[in-house]
Amino acid sequence: VAYQLVCRLDQLWPGGRVQLGFARIGQRGEPELWIRHLVLCTLVERGDEPEKIEARSVYVGRTASTDTDDRVVVFEAVPDARIHLGRLCAWADQASRRPLPFFPRASRAFAEKAIEGKADQGRRDAQLQFEGGDGWNALVPESQQELETARIWEGWSPLSSDRELPVAIHFEPLAEELFEPLLAAREVCAR
Repeated sequence: VAYQLVCRLDQLWPGGRVQLGFARIGQRGEPELWIRHLVLCTLVERGDEPEKIEARSVYVGRTASTDTDDRVVVFEAVPDARIHLGRLCAWADQASRRPLPFFPRASRAFAEKAIEGKADQGRRDAQLQFEGGDGWNALVPESQQELETARIWEGWSPLSSDRELPVAIHFEPLAEELFEPLLAAREVCAR
């Protein structure tokens, strides 16, 4: 299946794409940065950019926590970016017919641990992000942050691997396939 992607890449410089923001690095906006980076890499790889632009994306935001000074995320060139981008397009196409169990915080929490070989811990972390927890510092559960999410998944457990779920791809493989290349290409620094 061939996809036609229509988008706008802005904030382009000879050294790559640079974006400034007030969001904390490593949060829910990072997959969007990743998608734009894959588009940039694909265009550079094909030679479609009229000017010489490097396949690099830089995001300068707020630190992920008070424990660090790191506030810059850099994505370098991604080999076979077109393949990753095609997979994302296929998922988006499938999502028009069946819900896609992608939740930025829970998916990332699972993928980070699963990539380290700690899938059980990843499942617990994802469940905590999605359903919430107890205690004074508990976050608003991701399952309740958006009305659409609550309505679509009402009565279902989208993080489970239950084969009865009406999805084309299940939570765990989706999280790993999205975040594994993202995390591999991601560099964080204080620059």
